Amino acid sequence: MNAGFAGIYSALSIMHAFRDIMNHGEIGMKIAHLADLHLGKIVNNYPVLEDQRRILNQIAEKAVKKEIDTIIIAGDIYDRPYPAEEAAEIMNAFLRDLRAADIDVFLIAGNHDSGPHLEFAAEILEEMNIHIFGSWKGKLKCTDLLDRYGPLHVYCLPYITPEKVNAYLPEEKKVSTFADAFKAALATAEIDPRERNILVAHQFFEGAVLCENGSEDFADDKDDHIPPELTDGFDYVALGHIHTPQSIRRSTVRYAGTPLNYTFEEAELFTPGFALAELRDKGQFRISTIELSPLHPMASIHGTMAELGSQKMREAYGNCRVKAIVEGEYREEDGDLLKEWYPYLMKTEYAEGSAAAFEVPPDIASVKTRAPMELLEEFYEKQNHRTMNEEQREYLRQMAETVFSEVKE
Repeated sequence: MNAGFAGIYSALSIMHAFRDIMNHGEIGMKIAHLADLHLGKIVNNYPVLEDQRRILNQIAEKAVKKEIDTIIIAGDIYDRPYPAEEAAEIMNAFLRDLRAADIDVFLIAGNHDSGPHLEFAAEILEEMNIHIFGSWKGKLKCTDLLDRYGPLHVYCLPYITPEKVNAYLPEEKKVSTFADAFKAALATAEIDPRERNILVAHQFFEGAVLCENGSEDFADDKDDHIPPELTDGFDYVALGHIHTPQSIRRSTVRYAGTPLNYTFEEAELFTPGFALAELRDKGQFRISTIELSPLHPMASIHGTMAELGSQKMREAYGNCRVKAIVEGEYREEDGDLLKEWYPYLMKTEYAEGSAAAFEVPPDIASVKTRAPMELLEEFYEKQNHRTMNEEQREYLRQMAETVFSEVKE
């Protein structure tokens, strides 16, 4: 940062500190901690972009209402390295709303994100107090904030692997585990334990509890955990990667969890939300959870067709993304009835012991009779929310012909 911008940044920090004193009284700074947005995610073959748009709008509204100063997003902004256009538009609108409310933003890349893609124009956005850290470049970067209690240092560590860290280490210091990679990354910064320090990271820590059939998609770190005691020099550790909200070892080492449930098991385990950290002097944090109200909550319902079709059930779950577990024998008309009663039906199962519990549903059985290109085009549309263009269609057609000719040979 050049001297001119450094001076402007210092002046802005002082202005923010004065604002905090006026707004919050004894509280120095209010920080919202989010993670694992997974924008553009497909859930049970259904896009949930409108649900994600609604939840980010709700977060922005709550941030304004609660006078939040800073929002941290600890990785997995998108569900894929190169997100669909609609997913990027939702994120852009969210950042625009936060800046309009004078809220600072810190975000890092997770294992689902493309670091270089995420940090496009990062230097320009830095001047707007949108701090983006997409790729590990050999040094743990720090951004200094200021409130009534003095300086606050925010260290942002995008998702790392031993390979990423080794790219910046001499041969004799190369590492082989995630724990050693994490330790090496922290060693690149001079952290003053006398002052307030926050770490933002997207890693798998020892002691984290996973939801059975949760929506995490780990890269290569599931069996190589990081000891949480490596973060003892930090007052608050804002984590992403694990989708169930929880603290690790101490209350201030926290996974925010997802702002939406992405599996039915997650919906039974926790209510979507985000963490709110209210800072005071060194070591004085108050942490709470702000709950969110999804556009279409996920819910599992169970019963006979008569019970599932009752007015009480339909009023209670008609707006939900539903998994219906049906008791009794399979009937061909069940699917149409359930879809009529529950417009956002995602999945239908038959209870164990029912006549159809192990039958292949008709829509899956029909796959055998459909042309390969038809299936490929349908898959592409579900994944990308748009149809193929003619060039893509021709390329896939040639690839399909090559594959099937090799199979026949």
